[in-house]
Amino acid sequence: TANILTADSGEKIVIDNDLIEIDFGDWEGLSKKEVENKWKKTWDQLQKDPAKITPPNGESFNSVIARAKNFLTEVVSKHPNELIAIITHEIIIKVLVIIVIQLKTSSYHSFEIKNSSLTTVCFNKDKYLLKELNNTSHIL
Repeated sequence: TANILTADSGEKIVIDNDLIEIDFGDWEGLSKKEVENKWKKTWDQLQKDPAKITPPNGESFNSVIARAKNFLTEVVSKHPNELIAIITHEIIIKVLVIIVIQLKTSSYHSFEIKNSSLTTVCFNKDKYLLKELNNTSHIL
């Protein structure tokens, strides 16, 4: 996606490990139904508040939050007053939104992020402003 978006502009693509998808450990490659059937209690807790679980042999949701916070702090300090395009995965986008508008992690399942959607955040005077969430109007 980043290559497509920068093809004509020549803008530099920077890959940041803080934006990689969560490591689902033993859940990788399984369907939601398979995970729910094998790890019912953990799955149920995930639906209530993902910050309270860690997939078996995977990464905790709190670790993802810490990575996302680190990324936001770094990008704002390195690129003040600049327009930055961030291309990443659904979970990371949802975590960034939770951080930006200071939601509880239990709100994770209260909104959706669709593939190829646009979410716009501004940073001004030490405050984040969520200007657009899950915009898909550009998709035909």
